[in-house]
Amino acid sequence: MAEALRSAGEVEAAERLDALRRLEIRFSIDLGSLCHRFERRNAADTHPLERTVLDYIATWHRLEDGREEFWVLVDHVRQVRELIEAGELVGKVDPGG
Repeated sequence: MAEALRSAGEVEAAERLDALRRLEIRFSIDLGSLCHRFERRNAADTHPLERTVLDYIATWHRLEDGREEFWVLVDHVRQVRELIEAGELVGKVDPGG
């Protein structure tokens, strides 16, 4: 996608895309999936727990000029991951214990 943008002369957009990809890799976050899930978080078939988690890890932030930015709260993502991993450990049985 970045190469197609560069070929079309959209160098700045390609650079933003590259930066987003580096962020995804650094923080192990699939931004496309997260954005999709966040966009449909209020759908009738979204579980209330999923809705709560999405509202905890991401938010729209209004700037002084009225524009909005989508913020992913990486520390909150990390906390949710730690809770998930702790829950997985609880489910494991210690055969020697």
